[in-house]
Amino acid sequence: MALINLQPAYQLARERLAAGDPEQMARFGEVDFRDNLFTVSFIGTNYLVEYPAGWVRHPGGGEAPPEVAICILHYLCGITPVPLQDKYIAFREIPGAAIYIDPFTKRTINPLVAMFRDRVADLLAVGQKLGGRPVELGDAAVTIPVLPRVPVTYVLWEGDEEFPPSGNVLFDASAAFHLTAEDYVMLASLPVYTMKGLLAALDKTRQV
Repeated sequence: MALINLQPAYQLARERLAAGDPEQMARFGEVDFRDNLFTVSFIGTNYLVEYPAGWVRHPGGGEAPPEVAICILHYLCGITPVPLQDKYIAFREIPGAAIYIDPFTKRTINPLVAMFRDRVADLLAVGQKLGGRPVELGDAAVTIPVLPRVPVTYVLWEGDEEFPPSGNVLFDASAAFHLTAEDYVMLASLPVYTMKGLLAALDKTRQV
């Protein structure tokens, strides 16, 4: 999937969905499928996916952004029966990740660190609003169920006199069996931008 060319990627993903077995997709992906509609939770929102057309829509109507639609369609088409491994891997451990390290860092890790550099503890408050749970990593970490079987863990370390604040994004070891490294660049970055909006809302409540 070319990161800057989303419409052709969306079309290809729709065609791939139409050629697949919807019952298998629903079973492997742990999503509901009835009346030719998948219901897929993505970053805490339930999107509707039309089968076989492949259009992805918000539950209240309206088409989902193409980057969201592509992530959801690739999940349905790519998910395998490999279960969660309960073992963390870094992005670089996903096959083919080497050529995407730079965009992954720029789109996901750098914005994450910049957003929480002076407020690491707020990662937990914001992450929990997306269905995340705190985990014992770094100085603060939260695992968010981005898709039903694709948890993503965001980790932060506070800076000190010697080292600046830093962060990382980890995946379950099963991730390598489901989607491509390029998919994970987009999939892991989208919750970060969602957290940005939630962080702004959190600031407003504290000012009241």
